[in-house]
Amino acid sequence: MGLLGFALILGTLAYKLRKGWPRIMVSTLEEWLYFHVVIGVLSLFLVIGHSGFHLGNKTAVLALIFLAVTVLSGVAGLFLLYFLPRFQARHEVAVLIPSDLCRRISRLHEEISELCSEKGGVFLEVFNDLVIPLYKTEVGEDPPSADVSPWADKIPQGDQESFMALAAKAEEVHDLFVLLGRNMRFRWLIRGWLLLHVPSTIGLIVFSLVHIISMTWYGVP
Repeated sequence: MGLLGFALILGTLAYKLRKGWPRIMVSTLEEWLYFHVVIGVLSLFLVIGHSGFHLGNKTAVLALIFLAVTVLSGVAGLFLLYFLPRFQARHEVAVLIPSDLCRRISRLHEEISELCSEKGGVFLEVFNDLVIPLYKTEVGEDPPSADVSPWADKIPQGDQESFMALAAKAEEVHDLFVLLGRNMRFRWLIRGWLLLHVPSTIGLIVFSLVHIISMTWYGVP
């Protein structure tokens, strides 16, 4: 049972092979990820059954601990890499990468600057008091409000259309910063997950091999 569990552990590495070698067209990468996690969970149950809850062998115990951490973090990774992006895609108009978001934010800054410089007066007040704080938003933080209503009564009748355009652009900038913050927080979360999952996988393989070799060649219980 222990060797079967170790074989399943090695089987989970097939996902890395499929990910690094796209020419393997058997099934989709998402399905490989799903079975990667399922096989990992099965291996955990097999190894626990194999151990019989006997914790006298320190190497075997360490291998079991690393296996548990790897499997649990793998389940968390399935949620982060598979289910969470699908949930976000259903609730957002578009899923954009940070470089696209930054380009759109920069382009809007140019358009807003040009509009406010051309109109002057209250438009410059909005630029200084609302637009500049928006663009001072730190990456990963939520931006301040883009509400332009405090200046609405100060706008001459002939500039109402331009003011509405400014309001729409400011609101778009706000929404783009929100998306950028979510995207960057997600990337930081993935990096933190990798810092847990990858070392635990390496530790699992190392201690499992040491345990198998000691049992096979030296008969150490």
